[in-house]
Amino acid sequence: MLVAADAVRALVDADPQTSVRDAVREAVGGLDALQEAVDRLEAYHQFQPEHVDRRTINAHVRAWPWQKGDAP
Repeated sequence: MLVAADAVRALVDADPQTSVRDAVREAVGGLDALQEAVDRLEAYHQFQPEHVDRRTINAHVRAWPWQKGDAP
């Protein structure tokens, strides 16, 4: 999110004579970096589990060998 925010800040603060492409390059080092940041934001946004069952998770954690005193 920071990369995208820096790119937007650079666009807002850019000299009107500077092209959008140059302003983005200055902020993030290139359009590829901005595209990667956007892709990561989209992936983060899509990961929204509808339900997390903490009891099931805790049961799995308690079943791990080192929880019984064994070394990991």
